[in-house]
Amino acid sequence: MKPNKILIVALAAGLMAFAADKARALVVENELFSPLNIKLSVSYYDAKGNIKQVRITSKDVLKEMGAPSGTTLAVEFDSGDVFIITKTTVEDNLTAEGIVTANLSDTLDSEIDKDNGAYKYSEVGILELDVYDNPQFDEGLDKPASEEASDEWFEITGYYNYNESGSAIDNSGNQKFSSKLKAKSLSGFGHDSALDLDIPSTTVLTGSVTESGSGKLDVRPE
Repeated sequence: MKPNKILIVALAAGLMAFAADKARALVVENELFSPLNIKLSVSYYDAKGNIKQVRITSKDVLKEMGAPSGTTLAVEFDSGDVFIITKTTVEDNLTAEGIVTANLSDTLDSEIDKDNGAYKYSEVGILELDVYDNPQFDEGLDKPASEEASDEWFEITGYYNYNESGSAIDNSGNQKFSSKLKAKSLSGFGHDSALDLDIPSTTVLTGSVTESGSGKLDVRPE
């Protein structure tokens, strides 16, 4: 149950940031969904050539997407797909949209196995987060074409740290899983036609990505 190396999110507008507002992990149909937080600070030139900064929250993003209130973004534990969830239900699978991709390339990893299926796993590496409002594909995501076709896009990268653990399997065949991803110092570039106004320039971004959650799953063989 190591993390999928490609997480895919969907966004609808703007150079954005996600915040899960302390949302809790959710288990539905024996799948674990953990809240995903992405926070970005966007620096850009206004029409007069002055440098400006904006911060945008997940509430803004979800509103632009037309998502109902009380929803948040969450990563599914096994696949790494990102969904819109509520406190009790799983709504849309945003992975298929292909609008945001986060690629995890680990450089070091370690695992300690214990009795009855218990384990601890950790890794560090490079996270690449790409967002396009109009992604283009040619046997996979075409970054240059996506930049050209999108009114809003960004590409940021930086180091991440990932930790995962599983408890001993209990007598009922249940196992508690926990995961935590931190990428605190991301940086990169992007473009937002609304922010740039009359000056078509590239914006500068900094930000972070975090994911954290835990829950019990039935791990008995089917």
